[in-house]
Amino acid sequence: MSIPFGFGTPGGGGEFDANQLGAMLQQMGQMLQSGGGSSDPVNWAIARDTARKAIAAEGDPSVSTTELRETEEAIALAETWIDGATVFPSTGARAGAWCRSEWLEATFAAWQRIIGPLGEQASAMMSQALPGQAGAPGLPAELGELPPEFASMLGPLLGMAKQMGAMSLGSQFGQGLGALAGEVVSASDIGVPLTDEPRPILIPRNVAAFGEGLDIPADEVRIYLALREVAHERLFAHVPWLRPRVLGAIEEYARGIHFDADRWTDVMRDVDPQNPAALQEALGSG
Repeated sequence: MSIPFGFGTPGGGGEFDANQLGAMLQQMGQMLQSGGGSSDPVNWAIARDTARKAIAAEGDPSVSTTELRETEEAIALAETWIDGATVFPSTGARAGAWCRSEWLEATFAAWQRIIGPLGEQASAMMSQALPGQAGAPGLPAELGELPPEFASMLGPLLGMAKQMGAMSLGSQFGQGLGALAGEVVSASDIGVPLTDEPRPILIPRNVAAFGEGLDIPADEVRIYLALREVAHERLFAHVPWLRPRVLGAIEEYARGIHFDADRWTDVMRDVDPQNPAALQEALGSG
């Protein structure tokens, strides 16, 4: 007897074994519990934890007194220079210097807003490919031939698959944020307003890495990046409609992204249902 949704029978044999399936569900439940059991399309706790671990793995020392002083001096000079180049006045916010983990925490809420629609789209695709409970409309005709034990377990199994999808998305997004934290040189480096407060911020360690190999004095590199940061912060501070417009456009674009349900079905067809780790790997394979 074939099992719907591309899964084979536990153990690879032709006979259905409810005990083996129950053990598999218990193991998957333990994995979900360790992952936080988030009901959101993206498991944000895992995303934050993964990003912080990636940052820590690369080393993330606190900003030193010297780095803070150099940053404040560069931003103060940039404020003076840019006064004659723009009609937007200074924000009046104190300049700052962050380590990479501080950047992550300060911008995480904005990333949730930006990334969230992608998670919603992925979750919707999974819901279409994997109906949420046995007997729901759209289930394959083979379901009527399944033993009652399997039909009763199918709903929880698919619910767990969705949660594992949220865990996988959280892990992938966390890895991306961790990598980005090692590259951005300021709070507004990517051109998107990621902080609520329009405050000029540099990330000294990344600024130093940016200047390596340029044959330009470090203080000149710092001032250049400070000028760019000050200009961005003044723009978003004094054009109040710009921040929500930019973030709204990104959200709208993200909601228009569609995932390939056929590809999802093909991936799941080759997954061993007795191996939750393999299922999670498949969910993260794209």
